[in-house]
Amino acid sequence: MKIPIPEESFFTDSSFEEDLRVFLKQPSPQELAPCPGCQQHSPNKCSSNCADAAEALSIDPVLYPIEDNVIPLVYELMSTRLIQTCWSCEGHMNENDALWKLPQVCFYTSSPVYVKLLCKHISTLNQQKRLKHPWHIVLSEFSINSRLAYSIQPNLNDVNEPHLGLLQQDLNIIADNLNDKLKAYAKEFLEQM
Repeated sequence: MKIPIPEESFFTDSSFEEDLRVFLKQPSPQELAPCPGCQQHSPNKCSSNCADAAEALSIDPVLYPIEDNVIPLVYELMSTRLIQTCWSCEGHMNENDALWKLPQVCFYTSSPVYVKLLCKHISTLNQQKRLKHPWHIVLSEFSINSRLAYSIQPNLNDVNEPHLGLLQQDLNIIADNLNDKLKAYAKEFLEQM
């Protein structure tokens, strides 16, 4: 099957370009705290390593603080200001020592362009074989309204025995300097237009 080039009227490059420009204008975590519950923003210390990050990133810090192994990815996504996390899990094993819950982060975003940036990042990490297991972004069921939600999660279709520790290492590799990498991809996309 030949894949046709879509009609020009199908896409609006002006909104794609504008969304990339808006993304690049967002303040850094040092300029403005990304954590909704941050009580004492310190520009020089603002990072996912903050002792208060688990609670400050959560909308319900008492009952549902962000789990340790997923804090860096949630922090980096929230640092973009245009990707809002809505659910996360660091992954869990069951009583039989089998993977019970996948590590993943669900999020909303105002533009599919930002999902494309994340896809580019994860695809690059997969191609460079930096991740222990393949990862992808899928539409998520975790949405409290009719808005689209997405999930960054491992793609375990061809994996016989996934290892939770390795999946959690992948979370940190995906999160590593994510905001800066997404901005670099945004600049790259703009240069190609």
